[in-house]
Amino acid sequence: MNTLLLEVRGLQVRYPAGHGSQAHTAVDGVSFDLAAGASLGLVGESGSGKSSIARALLRLVPASGSVMFEGRDLLRLSGTQLRATREHLQIIFQDPLAALDPRMRISEIVGEPLREFRPQYSAAERRHQVLRMLERVGLDSSHLDRYPHEFSGGQAQRIGIARALMLKPRLLVCDEPVASLDVSITAQIVNLLSDLRRELDLGLLFIAHDLATVRQVCERVMVLYRGRVMEISSREQLYTAARHPYTRALLAAVPVPDPSHALPQAVTASMPEEAPRGKASVAASGCVFRQRCPQVFARCSEETPALRVAAGGLVACHLP
Repeated sequence: MNTLLLEVRGLQVRYPAGHGSQAHTAVDGVSFDLAAGASLGLVGESGSGKSSIARALLRLVPASGSVMFEGRDLLRLSGTQLRATREHLQIIFQDPLAALDPRMRISEIVGEPLREFRPQYSAAERRHQVLRMLERVGLDSSHLDRYPHEFSGGQAQRIGIARALMLKPRLLVCDEPVASLDVSITAQIVNLLSDLRRELDLGLLFIAHDLATVRQVCERVMVLYRGRVMEISSREQLYTAARHPYTRALLAAVPVPDPSHALPQAVTASMPEEAPRGKASVAASGCVFRQRCPQVFARCSEETPALRVAAGGLVACHLP
């Protein structure tokens, strides 16, 4: 059994009111675990809190709760302690080109973590390490002295992956890393991440809208809605016998080339569109999904469902 790498309890992210916007809670009491070398997918519609969770874990946005990483609470580390821990925590962003500095050559971009955390390396050794990592992600020496604008989206994402892995981190957060790529390139990046996770024994947190992509990458899946966890389950359990009505609606929306091969529970679900947050704010009690749920009943408005064990997974629903 793998050791526990990440233990998140009661994570909350609240954004204050800004110009023309209301204050709102993006993540509301989320808890989950991730073992070393394991993979967890975060899925849900836009506004479900996926990216806020990723940024909170890495201390890129203010958050409360507890984020234990190898026994240390990341949310309570001082500046010096946090800097020393950052080399073990890396992120891959959604837009590969926007994540790369257009003024820097690829050798500088990928080698930047080494300059920051391995100052004892000579320039020649650093360049050698950069070349080895580029080859590992499917690029070669001809790419070293080019600039980001000279690459396709798929190549740019490979560069981002190389930079994230230069320090051999223990946790890799992927914030919708294939959302801007076409289908064929998506498959290549997904296969690359899966291979690197096994090869480097990475803990992988993979965020995506596309449940089909998550199914290829992750062993466990966490479904989010309006900042709260609806369901956590193994890949096999979720895709064949999902428990939460929201999860089943998401699965029903996944395109299937041959309808005769659709998943058993992926039937057409009647689910109204989500109302804007300003018009339908989340109540202090009750299920946050109740206004769209096709199976809502009185208890859903009166009591917030807690995560409870159901067929080997966890589900936040009052239904059996």
